[in-house]
Amino acid sequence: MKEMIIILRCFKLAIFIVIPVVSVLLIINTIKMVLFSRRSEISIMRLIGATNWFIRWPFIIEGAIIGIAGAFAGYLSLFFVYSFIYIKAIEYVPEFSLLQPTFITNIILFPFEMFEIFIGFIGSIIALRKFLNV
Repeated sequence: MKEMIIILRCFKLAIFIVIPVVSVLLIINTIKMVLFSRRSEISIMRLIGATNWFIRWPFIIEGAIIGIAGAFAGYLSLFFVYSFIYIKAIEYVPEFSLLQPTFITNIILFPFEMFEIFIGFIGSIIALRKFLNV
C-alpha cells in the first residue's frame, strides 16, 4: 500500500510539473502565430515611433486572456469529473465522506485563475522576447 501511495505522489508531482510547461509552450506558440500574422502592423508601429512596451502590452494581455480561458476550461472539467466521482462514491459507499463538488470547485477557482494568468504572462513574455526582439 505504501508503494502505491509513493507511486501516486510521484505521478501527481510529474503531472503538476508537466501541465504548466505544456501550457506555457501552447501560449508561446499562440503568441508566435499572432506575432507572425501582425508583423506588418508591428513594423508600422515601430516606424511611427511606438515604444517597446506599447507594442508588447496587447500580446501580454492576450496571453493572460488565453490563461483565463484555459483555467475556466480546467475548472469546468474538474467540476464535472469530481461531480461524477462524488455521485458514484455516494452510490456505492454511502458511508464514504467527500466534500460537496461546489465546495471543492469554489475553493479552487481563484487559485486556478491566478496561476493561469501568471502562466499566460510568462508565456507571452517568453514569446515576445524570443520572436519579437523588442
